[in-house]
Amino acid sequence: MKWIQKNQIIEILSDWNFWAKEINTGITRKEYLNTLISLITKTNQIICIAGIRRSGKSTLIKQIARQLIDQQNADTLIVNFEDERYWQRNLELMIDTYNTYLEKVKPKSKPFIFLDEIQNIPEWERFARGVHERSEAKVIVSGSWKISARSWRTS
Repeated sequence: MKWIQKNQIIEILSDWNFWAKEINTGITRKEYLNTLISLITKTNQIICIAGIRRSGKSTLIKQIARQLIDQQNADTLIVNFEDERYWQRNLELMIDTYNTYLEKVKPKSKPFIFLDEIQNIPEWERFARGVHERSEAKVIVSGSWKISARSWRTS
C-alpha cells in the first residue's frame, strides 16, 4: 500500500492553515463564532461542530482559527479530511499528520487542532481522546451527516 509522505502531508496542510498562507474566511457569523470561541477557550472539553453537508462548518472553523490567532497568537492546525489528496483515511494517517505538524511547524504552545469532516476517519475517537487526555492540544471536530428517512426514525 502506498503511504503519504511527510512532505505530502505538509503540502496538503499548507492549503488549509494560516501558518502557511492567508485563507478566505467568508462572511463572519459573529454569534456562532463568539459562542464557539467561548466554549473552546473556557472549557476543557472536546468541542464538536455537527451539521448537514454544505452548512458552513468548515468556514466557521477557519473563522475560529483566524480569531484565535489574532486574539491569542494561538498555534492552530486545521485538517480537512475531505481533501481528495488524503487517499488513505485511517487512524495512522491522523497520527502521522499530527506528528508531521509537530515536527515541521513546531508549535510554541498547546495547539488548537481542528479535525474537519472527521466522520471520514474510522476510529478517530481514539486519536482525539488520547491527545485531549494527555493535554497536548485543544481538540475541535466537525462532522456531517446525511439526512435520510432512517435518520428520523425514533424506534
